[in-house]
Amino acid sequence: MIAIENFCYHFFFHYYHKKPSVIGAQLKIAKENSGSNKRVALQALKRKKNLEKQQQQIDGVLQTLEYQRSTLENASINAEILDVLASTSKSLKVAHKGMDIDTVQDIMEEISEQYEIGNQIAESISKQNPLNIDENELLAELEELNEVSY
Repeated sequence: MIAIENFCYHFFFHYYHKKPSVIGAQLKIAKENSGSNKRVALQALKRKKNLEKQQQQIDGVLQTLEYQRSTLENASINAEILDVLASTSKSLKVAHKGMDIDTVQDIMEEISEQYEIGNQIAESISKQNPLNIDENELLAELEELNEVSY
């Protein structure tokens, strides 16, 4: 890509910038000789037309080179993106190696079951009455106390 940019720079500054001054010089020769020497004036106009045609061709070449430079730049970016995508894909394959959706679902079910068992155990421990006192008896006694207070 650097070669294209160097070529464009060289081409543009060494040829393209010279053309307008040469075209202007030919126009000046044609004007100066238009009344006195028509043959010289016509030759100058022919050279001017030829130079203008060359300038149009140079414009086309520069546009083509710019398009090619842009295309190469885009291709380079696309290649880098593709490399990143391929690397990401490989990393994901390594990360997911040995995993499948069924295994993940089984593990999540086991975790859920163990969570439920843990809740049941905690509930059982918290409900256990170490004095073996009947809660119904306690509720009845509490009700009697409420009745006596009124």
